[in-house]
Amino acid sequence: MKIHHLFVLAGWLAASSLSAQTAEQFYSQGTNFLAQHELAHANASFSNALVLSPNHQRANALTAATRLALLFDRPSAQKLMDRLGLSAFGRDLFAWSSDFKRDPVSDSILMAPDLSSDEGLALARNEVLPEVVAALNNLARVTDTNLTIALSEDQTGADAVTVDYGDMMLCRAWLHALEFALHTLQAHNFSVWIAQLKDAIEAENFSLEKLLADYPALLAPANTPSRAASRTAFTNAIARYLTASDFVRHVRPANAERLFNLDTNDLPKEEDFRFNLGKLRDSVNAPTKWEPDDTTSLYLGAYFNGASSLRGMLPKFQGNHYVPASAPDYTFGGVLGNPQADTEKMLVDQFGKEAFRINSFSENFTGTFWYDAGSGDLNSVEFDAYSAAFNATATLSGVDVDDFNTNTFIELLLGRFTLQGNLSDDLSYTKGKTSATLAFGYFDWGSLTWVNVGRLNLSWTPTTMTLSCTASQVPLNGDDTYGFAWWDHVESPGAFKTNLTAGLHLWWDDHDGGEHWTAYTEVPSSGTTTFSTNSSNHEVTGTIRTTGQTDATLPTVTITTPAANARWSNHVITVTGTAADNNILDDVVVWVNGGPFLEATPGNNFSNWTAQVSLWPGSNVISAQSRDWFGNRSAIASVKVSYVITGTLTLLTNGPGTITRNNFTGNTLEVGQNYTVTAVPAAGNRLVNWTDGSDAVVSATAAYTFTMISNLTLRANFADGVAPTLTITNPVANQRVSSALAMIQGTASDNAGVTEVWLKLNNEPWELGHGTMNWHRPTTLTPGLNTVWAYAQDAAGNRSVTQQVAFTYVVSGTLVVQTNGVGSVTPNLNGQLLEIGKPYQMTAAGLNGFTFTNWASNQGPGTNRPAL
Repeated sequence: MKIHHLFVLAGWLAASSLSAQTAEQFYSQGTNFLAQHELAHANASFSNALVLSPNHQRANALTAATRLALLFDRPSAQKLMDRLGLSAFGRDLFAWSSDFKRDPVSDSILMAPDLSSDEGLALARNEVLPEVVAALNNLARVTDTNLTIALSEDQTGADAVTVDYGDMMLCRAWLHALEFALHTLQAHNFSVWIAQLKDAIEAENFSLEKLLADYPALLAPANTPSRAASRTAFTNAIARYLTASDFVRHVRPANAERLFNLDTNDLPKEEDFRFNLGKLRDSVNAPTKWEPDDTTSLYLGAYFNGASSLRGMLPKFQGNHYVPASAPDYTFGGVLGNPQADTEKMLVDQFGKEAFRINSFSENFTGTFWYDAGSGDLNSVEFDAYSAAFNATATLSGVDVDDFNTNTFIELLLGRFTLQGNLSDDLSYTKGKTSATLAFGYFDWGSLTWVNVGRLNLSWTPTTMTLSCTASQVPLNGDDTYGFAWWDHVESPGAFKTNLTAGLHLWWDDHDGGEHWTAYTEVPSSGTTTFSTNSSNHEVTGTIRTTGQTDATLPTVTITTPAANARWSNHVITVTGTAADNNILDDVVVWVNGGPFLEATPGNNFSNWTAQVSLWPGSNVISAQSRDWFGNRSAIASVKVSYVITGTLTLLTNGPGTITRNNFTGNTLEVGQNYTVTAVPAAGNRLVNWTDGSDAVVSATAAYTFTMISNLTLRANFADGVAPTLTITNPVANQRVSSALAMIQGTASDNAGVTEVWLKLNNEPWELGHGTMNWHRPTTLTPGLNTVWAYAQDAAGNRSVTQQVAFTYVVSGTLVVQTNGVGSVTPNLNGQLLEIGKPYQMTAAGLNGFTFTNWASNQGPGTNRPAL
């Protein structure tokens, strides 16, 4: 029972600190803080209101809002914003002006080069998700459908607004959606180098194909319980939205302006949205069709209930575009119940609009792509096939490949020239290559297959071709333009020409609205071919001459620097090497990690070459290949190197002591590696803790192992380790004092000096003494036994042993003894000063015939016994 009363007392004491204010007063206090943009104080006030009234509707709503807003002020969030490159100035939720720091020349965002998505994911997992769940718990207590909260401009930092129950439910829906996203991020591997992706995007070197190749574990399963938790969050988000929608549609007063409003013009679209959400909710439990006659069904339960890998469901991509017929599982783990042909068409339609494209297998191949989009007008686009493909839909004047007719053709324009008057002109073109291949095709929606409708293999020897054109019969205008091209003409989508030695086509534009073409003529690898054309006012004859020459010897290439397994701390390095061939070398290309080809800078016709490449954090493979004029390629030479990002470690001490580097020297360390330092206090001192550059405590042990990050600061904080001593000199043990006013006195000492002496009497609170080395404090005693405790403390917080002395305060009074009649009292203490509370005894006896009857007292009842 005594324990029970103690608990009741403890609970009463805990609540008594809040009892001075009511829940409503705390809520009002919080709204005032909110108007002053004091989020932490506002949240504390709303939380205090909930201590007194856990179901306070408005306090729960604003506790949820402020606890989420305070996430931005957490040190981990601020640190992540620092590493993202966000300016520290202007990070005010009520007046946000912070922006990314940028390079003044390139305008590139200046973020930490070793920034990983793992940092953001850790923040989301450890801090954001718990606060989202806590906010949802607050909002779940808001059950009053008549609730409204009016917020002023000062409180919102924007426009004044009234929030109602529908707004609360919609906020719950969004928070559940965020909860779903956070659990999904935990369920799968999303680990990537953020800065690396940013650089690739800014360099226009980013694609889905490259992303998946660089991160083979991306989207692999990571945490099965998180996937199950995401299911609950997903269904909760839908349920809360539908409740909010019903309230806004049917309960909210007409024309009421709230935080979230539904325009009457948007009612049909919102109804469709509700319908789709309902179907998505149903698909969690069973395969669901949107319409009864649909051939497609959706079963999200297959994803939520399983442990399948999202990565394993992905098809192949070329660049950012889907490679037809490459999906490994057209049901996507049982999620999609759909005919394979329909799924393939959907994938191509959504991700395969690059269906009409040109692929060049000669990396330095350039030319012009001509096409007829069905209108009879010719369109063209210059291309550099150093990149493997280009998107006909996006690049060619917006023409959709579905509109291309069967007269689409392709040509490689080698040159143009102008004839002046009756003059003849020869054009010599040196390509520097002996062969090239150009291919094109289209996607057949009927068979759902890729159709190669054209492939043109160009080969010529030697590498100089001469075209002679002669104008006859009539003078030509001075601005007539002529050209010639290798080409292949596709008469129908089914035509498939292969191994064409070469084709020649003469073209001219008379600049009077007419373009003219000769007939297609195949050209042998050697000899002379003549072609001609007649028109109403032109007759043109052309001749191409070729002679044969072959080379089957492969060139060689070596990488001189960097050496294999070298470790570099520079992002950009220079690669050097050599190359050789029995004929003439044409070029050397270098690439990193399967990335784009970079042309090396030649020295002495590529016998020596150099190239500047950019490394990625971690392991890198640098490759090189040489090629001669006849198109022969060397074997690929490769070396593996590591890009080591380094950072500067700053070690500081606070107080007497030193720091020992256990497994390293110097202050330039590799980011991502683990190192150990040991704090060694000076004699008579101790280690308090380790802190980082933001003064956050990171360890309290002497040996601290840390993972290096950019520009890390560690501080070992030392303090005096010797405790002071204290002696109570007055009163002494068992002393008896007669004055209610007593002076408690004593001495204290310490190696570094005593800063405070604390003492208490009996059950009174601790009080600060006067003085340190010689200290005292006056106090008032209670009658009887008294106990005093005291301890000394130094600047480092070290405390002496608490000393105590028990003594007695003696209170005295004068005793008056009177007799009535003849008798005696032994001993007679009349008039003596006696100690109050101490027992004394007197005995009364009658004399001369008198007998004792009784004792009487003015302080209580007497007795009839002689001995008192």
